[in-house]
Amino acid sequence: MVKLYSIFFVFVSIFSYSQLKGLAFYENLENKLNNFQKNDEKAFVYISPYLNRAKKENNLTKMATGYRNALFFVAAPQNKLRYADSTIYTALKTNDPDLIAIAYLGKGIVYYSTFRNYKAALKEYQTANQYLKNSKDEYLKHKVLYQLGVIKSYLGYNTDAIENFNRCASYFKQQIENDFNPNALFNNKKGYLNSLHQLAICYASLERKTKVDSIINIGLFVTHQQNDFLLERAYFKKCKGILEFQNENFTTAQMDLGEAMKEISKVDDFAWLSVIYFYMGKNQLIQKNEKKAISYFKKVDSIYQERNFILPELVQNYRFLIDYFKNNNDKAEQIHYLEELIKVDQRINKDFHFLSLKVNKDFDRKSLIDEKNKLENKSKFNQYVGVTFIILFVILLSLYIRHIRNQKDIQRAYDELQVKLLNFEQDTSLNNQPTKSTKNVRSSISPDLLKEILLKLDNFEANNEYLHKNLTLAKLAVKFKTNHHYLSTIINEQKGKNFNQYISELRINYITQQLYSNKKFLSYSTQALADTCGMGSRNSFTSYFYEYNGIKIVDFVRKRKEELGIK
Repeated sequence: MVKLYSIFFVFVSIFSYSQLKGLAFYENLENKLNNFQKNDEKAFVYISPYLNRAKKENNLTKMATGYRNALFFVAAPQNKLRYADSTIYTALKTNDPDLIAIAYLGKGIVYYSTFRNYKAALKEYQTANQYLKNSKDEYLKHKVLYQLGVIKSYLGYNTDAIENFNRCASYFKQQIENDFNPNALFNNKKGYLNSLHQLAICYASLERKTKVDSIINIGLFVTHQQNDFLLERAYFKKCKGILEFQNENFTTAQMDLGEAMKEISKVDDFAWLSVIYFYMGKNQLIQKNEKKAISYFKKVDSIYQERNFILPELVQNYRFLIDYFKNNNDKAEQIHYLEELIKVDQRINKDFHFLSLKVNKDFDRKSLIDEKNKLENKSKFNQYVGVTFIILFVILLSLYIRHIRNQKDIQRAYDELQVKLLNFEQDTSLNNQPTKSTKNVRSSISPDLLKEILLKLDNFEANNEYLHKNLTLAKLAVKFKTNHHYLSTIINEQKGKNFNQYISELRINYITQQLYSNKKFLSYSTQALADTCGMGSRNSFTSYFYEYNGIKIVDFVRKRKEELGIK
C-alpha cells in the first residue's frame, strides 16, 4: 500500500510539473535531481519528462542539459557513453561554443571517472579546450583545468598538478563565499572539495605528510554532517586511512579505510577501491595476517582483470603476491602473477608515453611560447644563460628519463626470464624424456640411426657433456660413432638450429639456471662463468647470454642479488 502510494505521489508530482510553462518546468525538475546520488536511476522519473518536453519544444539547449543529467544518473558505463554522445550531437546543433565544450568535457569525465581511460579522456579535454578559447565562463575553464591536473597527477607531475589544483581550489572557494544560488553553491563546493582531495593526493606523493594532514582536516570539517557530500567525505577518509597507515596507526587506518570503502563502492569508483584494498592488504600484512592480506591483494588484481586499469603505485601489489606464493612454493601462482606484473608494467609504460607527450605538446605549448617571448625581451647575455640552462636541464632530464626507462626495461626482461626459468623447473626436463621424432628427415638417414643418435643426444644433454671446451661437430660425431654430416642434419631438423646454436643455447641455459638456483655462481666473474659453461671467450659468452635471455649478464646477476638480499 505504501509503495502504491509512493508511485501515485510521483505520478501526481510529474503531472503537476507538466502543467508548468516555460523555464519554470525545467527549473523545478532540475531542483528535484539534487535529491539523488550519482548513478541512481530513480532520477529518471524526472529526467524522462524533462527530455520529452525539450524534444517536443525542440529546445536544443535543454535537450543537451537533459542528456547530460542522464549520463550522470544512469548506472551502466556504456549507457553513460551513449548519453555523452547524444549530449555532444545536440550541443553541436546549437553552435554555442560553451555548451559544446561542456558536452566534450562531460564525455571526457565519463572516460576518466567510469573507465579510467586517460587517453580517451585527454582527447575529449583537448576538444573542449579548443571551444573554450574565447569563453568567459570561468567555472567551465576551471573544470577543464582541474581535469588536466588529474592527468598530470597520474603521470607523476605533482608540482605542476598542485599549481592546477591550487588555482581551482582558490576559484571554487571564492565562488562559495560570493554565490548564494543553491545549484551554483553545490557545484562550486563540490569543485572545491574535489580540488582539495587531489591536492592531498599530490602532496602525499611528495611525502608532505603535514600538508596532507592539514588538507584532510579541512575536507573532513567542510563535509561534516553534509549528506550531499558523503562521497567527498569518503575520499578524505581514504586519504586519512593511508596517512594513518604510514604513521603506523594500523587500527585507525583499517577503520578509516573501511569507512571510505563503503561509500566509494556505492559509485563503483574502482580506481580508488583498488587503492583501499591495497592498503588494507598492507595493513594486514604488517599485522602478520598473511591470508587476509593476500585476499585484499587478489581483489586489486581482480579489478585490474575486469577493468584493465591500475594506478602506478599499485604495481607493488604484484610483488607481494609473487613473494607470498614463492615463499609457499606455489610456482604456478608465482608464474601467473609474474606474468600479470609484466602486463601491468607494459600497460602503464604505454599509457605514460602517450599521455606525457600529449600533455606537454598540446597543453603546455602556450606556456613555452610565453617563456620564449620573455627570453626575447631580455638581454643577449641573459638569453644565452637562460637557453643554456634550459638545454642543460633538458639534457639532464632526458638522461634521467632514459635511465629510468632502462631500469624498467631491465626489470621487465628479468621478470620475463624468471617466468621462463620457473616454467622450466615446472616442466618435465627434456633430459629426463627421450626425444621423440615427429619431423621428416632425409631419406638417407634410416629410422634406426635417427633413433640411436637422438638417444645419444638425450644422454649428452642429461650428462651436461656440452660443457666441455673446444667441442666441435666432428668431435661429437666421433664420440657418437656416426658421420658428422648425419649428426649435423639431425640436429638441424630435430632441434631446429645448427650445431653452434644448439651447443651455445645449452650452455647459456645451464649457466642461467645455475645463477638462478645456486648462490655461489653469483660471485663468479664473467670470465669464470664463461669458462664454467665451456664457452671460453668472454665476449662470445656475454653476447650469447643477451641474445638468448634478453638481458645482460651483469644486469641479471645484479637483479638476482637484489632479490636475494646479497650485497
